[in-house]
Amino acid sequence: MIIIHAYFKDYVDRLFESGIARNGDGFKINQMYKAPEELKFNIIAQKDGEFFNLVKNCASCFYVDRLQGGVFYSRYDFSKELIDTYESDTNAEFLGMQVHELGNTRGLDWKRIQKCLAAENLEWNEENIYNSVRNISADKDFPHFSQGPASEYAALTPPKTVSEFVADLDYVLAARQKSTWGNVLKCDDGFMYCRSEDSHNIKNTFIEVGGQRPQIRLQFALRRGLSRRSNKKWGTYIEPWAGKWGVTLCTTYVYERDGANDWFRPRLSVPMENRPFIHTVGEKGGTSISLAGRLMFYALFAGSDYFAEEWGAGNTFYSWEEGGLTPYGIYKKKLAEFSKKLNKVKADIPIAIILPKEYALVLTHGGNVSFENDVIPGAYPNIVQRINRLFFNGNMRGGEDNLMTVGRYGSLFDIIYEDSYEHPEDEYDFLVDFSGRFAGTLPNAVNAYEEDELYARLDRFVSEYLPFTYTSKNDVDYTLFENDGKKYCAFFNHSGLSKSVEEGERLNPDSITDVSITMKKANVAEVFDICEIGYSLSEGKRIDVRLGCGEFILFRYE
Repeated sequence: MIIIHAYFKDYVDRLFESGIARNGDGFKINQMYKAPEELKFNIIAQKDGEFFNLVKNCASCFYVDRLQGGVFYSRYDFSKELIDTYESDTNAEFLGMQVHELGNTRGLDWKRIQKCLAAENLEWNEENIYNSVRNISADKDFPHFSQGPASEYAALTPPKTVSEFVADLDYVLAARQKSTWGNVLKCDDGFMYCRSEDSHNIKNTFIEVGGQRPQIRLQFALRRGLSRRSNKKWGTYIEPWAGKWGVTLCTTYVYERDGANDWFRPRLSVPMENRPFIHTVGEKGGTSISLAGRLMFYALFAGSDYFAEEWGAGNTFYSWEEGGLTPYGIYKKKLAEFSKKLNKVKADIPIAIILPKEYALVLTHGGNVSFENDVIPGAYPNIVQRINRLFFNGNMRGGEDNLMTVGRYGSLFDIIYEDSYEHPEDEYDFLVDFSGRFAGTLPNAVNAYEEDELYARLDRFVSEYLPFTYTSKNDVDYTLFENDGKKYCAFFNHSGLSKSVEEGERLNPDSITDVSITMKKANVAEVFDICEIGYSLSEGKRIDVRLGCGEFILFRYE
């Protein structure tokens, strides 16, 4: 897995000095909408400059974070000549320009515009859209549009149904691919619109995971499944936000003592009161460091090709000048060091969940974007909620306990569509069929709605497939993968952690669990105690470990 670091000269220097960064890593430029021109791509990335030479001499890849989404829209004329120069004069792959949270923030833009115009009973035109949204925006220079300018929205009709919303997302992807010469890097949050990526020739995709992303393992399963089908690389992008679901103003952790972070550096001279949505409350804000650390390693074990961060530069060191690894930085260094041991991870995934091709927009929290749902007929129960019940023992929303929720079948599944493969039985050993296309036709396919039969057959299949048996007081998650012909397994305890500004990180002692893992025929060859929790290994056959809240253990077997 390639680790991608944000580029700020002092920060990158410190990364190399600490041993976190190394040759072959990736780098990105954070394109802040309110930054002066000299801090934007065409200047920072100019040929033979510091960033150019860093990429030329050290990097395997680079990209721009971001083109749009999650920040206020600001048109910028990227230099194609400069991008072509990188491709001709360096060996680094240009991953593209990040379109961030397309489904979520595009939907929020539409709602905001319609609400503002309705409040003042205004006609639908560019001037009214711009001015009415500007009136309610904290930043008057950059009104609250995330996925496009007012002129674009004025020329379109607001979507009323899911299919119209999906068509609008297709319009945005096509337009942005044209404006970036085919260089969109798509980064999805809980609104997973992956159906038309091939038709738009989207080359690189990330998933955004973190404290505001319910059902993170579902995101991994869908992204990995569809990337596996298209044989394209994919990445994991961690965000650090925390707060009650649906609350826009949330907190994040920033360890930098001078307040510097990835998006608002001190030299920007942006007063805190003019930094909308950003509540940097030092170490007290954001999610638990355990969640961030687990996501780093879960991404590695899940087969993610890239790892990047929304807020890493402000969290890794206490000071760019003086150094000092923070708790977040310690996890990041562990990831950097351990990932050197692995070449190319291939997740061991025997089960595919098959979605109907009409189910184009997958929302991991189970909602329907507040549009009339004309895509899935009324006869279909909500598929995401049903997947949650079948494979996770968790809530669809809530705190950290419900982000990486666990179930009885671990992380043994991908999610694909009914038309992903002509013969999915050649790719997966067990098919959970929501489409109705394969159950009753293929011997390894089971109708997802016949739950008694599904559970019985899954129990039997998983029991036979796993190379071990295990016991645990509480539910745990496990994931299998291979690397250079060697086989690995990790056990995670995702439960029992919470964090708030008022109380900091809290552990629930009831969530601590003793796990006993016994190999059937194979032997344990090596144990990696990354969390430094201690374990016992008996005759190479049995591992006994107490997994505290948010802890995990990894072992290799042969």
